[in-house]
This record gives sequence, C-alpha cells and structure tokens, in this order.
Amino acid sequence: MGTSSSGGGAGGGNPLIPSWIDNGGLPPPQSSPPDMDQTDQSSPEDNSGDAEPGDNNGGPAPNGDGETSINPPLGGAETRSNNRYTLPKKQFNKYSRSGGRDTTSLRQALKSYSRTAAGSTSALARRMRPSASRVAIFYETIDTIRRRGATTALTEFNLAEYVNQPLLDTLSALGDLVFSDTGKVYEDTQDDSITKVAYANTVIRICEDAPDMDLNDLSNDQVEVMMAIFIEETIAQRVINDIGNQYTETLVDIEALLEIENGIYQIVKGMVRNQIMPEISATRRGDKQDLERNIENIYRTAFDAMAGTND
Repeated sequence: MGTSSSGGGAGGGNPLIPSWIDNGGLPPPQSSPPDMDQTDQSSPEDNSGDAEPGDNNGGPAPNGDGETSINPPLGGAETRSNNRYTLPKKQFNKYSRSGGRDTTSLRQALKSYSRTAAGSTSALARRMRPSASRVAIFYETIDTIRRRGATTALTEFNLAEYVNQPLLDTLSALGDLVFSDTGKVYEDTQDDSITKVAYANTVIRICEDAPDMDLNDLSNDQVEVMMAIFIEETIAQRVINDIGNQYTETLVDIEALLEIENGIYQIVKGMVRNQIMPEISATRRGDKQDLERNIENIYRTAFDAMAGTND
C-alpha cells in the first residue's frame, strides 16, 4: 500500500473541530467515561527531543544566563490548544527514526494523541464525523450486496459491468458510491480526502486478507470485518496527518516508509480491533436510522482503547 503524501502537518493552533462539523441532525454521541485520565504517563525520556520551536510544554528551558530553569505550567485554553500535538509528535518521531522498530514509542504516541489532542475521546470521535458518514455508506453498500447478491446489487448500483470481475476492481468501483455527493458540508475538504486515502488502503487490505472472497456469498462476519478495517484505516490516516508529517519529509527510502506506515496500521488494529468488533456487531443489528451516530460512538470506543481507558 502506498505512503501518505507529505504535508505541513496539523497546526496546534487550528481548531480540532472545524466549525462546519455540527450535529447534522444526529443525537449527541455517548460521553467518554467520567474518570478518563487526560494526562500522559510517559517518562521524561519520552518527552525529550524533537521539540518544536518555542514549544517546551512545561519542560526545562534555558534562561537568560544559559542555565536551565523549569517553565511554569501551561496557561489558558489557547496555550493548551497550541501544544496539544507536541508530545505525540515527539513520540511518533522516535518511532519513525527507528525505521518502524520502536513500536513502544508508537503506542505511546497513539495513547498521548488520544488523551491530549482534543481533551477527550468524545471530541476526537466528533472530529471523525466526516469519516463516520462515509463508513456508514460503505456498510450500507456492502450489506446490500450481502442481502441481494452481487449481481442484483451491482446492477442496481449501475455497476453491472463489474459483475464477476476481480474483487479489487469491484471494491474500487464501489468507491464512487461511498464518496458520492450527498450535499454535506465536509465533502471536498481535507477530512474527506483523508477518508479517501483510507478507503483505498481498505480495499487493498481486504483483497490481501481475503483474496478469494465471494461477493455473491458474503457473511455477516465478513461485512463487519470490512467495516472494522475501514474504521481502522481512517484512524491511522488521521493520526498520520495530525502528528506524522515529518516521517514522509525526512525519509526517502520507500521500503522504510512502507515499514513505518504498515506498522501504524498494525498497531492501531492491535489496539482497537477487539474493542470495536462487539460495537460493530451491535450496530449492524441495531436501528439503521442511527447508523452514523453509532459509528461515531465506535470511534470513541477505538480512541478509548488507544488511550488506555479500556485496559
């Protein structure tokens, strides 16, 4: 699978929740557990190195005499917002410098990101609302194929030419449905582009994991696993775009880049799969009118797992 394109990375001063993400008529998501620990448990060693200019995050800093003093605690909300990515970026950079071998630093980066980037996992789940909408369409599309059979469903989708075609071709063609224009404000934004990259990786992973999958004979379990893969990929791409921009800027070895990126997918999967599968199963059996809200709550469960609140 391909690496993500390099960008400037997310700025700490940008609002985590864009003003155009509203409730969209959905009921509010479930709240995070009230006892969630918002502090990171990393050691001082994990917090060293890779500091961004002017960003000491409450740590030692040289004073005017060249000696080291301790900065006062971070100030108001604006200061905290500007520094929300500092620690996870440091930890992620340690992982990338290791060539993908230091998975401990990656796990710490994911934990710190989930705990501190938005102040709560519910806020991060809300940030994933554009992805939740696309995941909902993907689920409904695949479930229609399961219920009606590939031949009938693809014909109804105006994709009859993909009947009995290779799995990769058919799933790729379904992307036109998943990312069809629905009039929602997030379409054609960076968030939607991130989800498109995640979908492309989802298709590849499905084809690698189950190359002999028969779309005319899909099981509920297969539908749920495909949904889980898409959710995991959107989380991985969100993390890469928020805190992992430097690794595509500093590394030129394609194999190393792939190793780092594949490690992200595997660690995200390892941290969240067991937690989200029961939620996905319940969502599939539940009221489809609440599908997007339920998927948003699945994201909250995933971020809870990454933050360590489910340990």
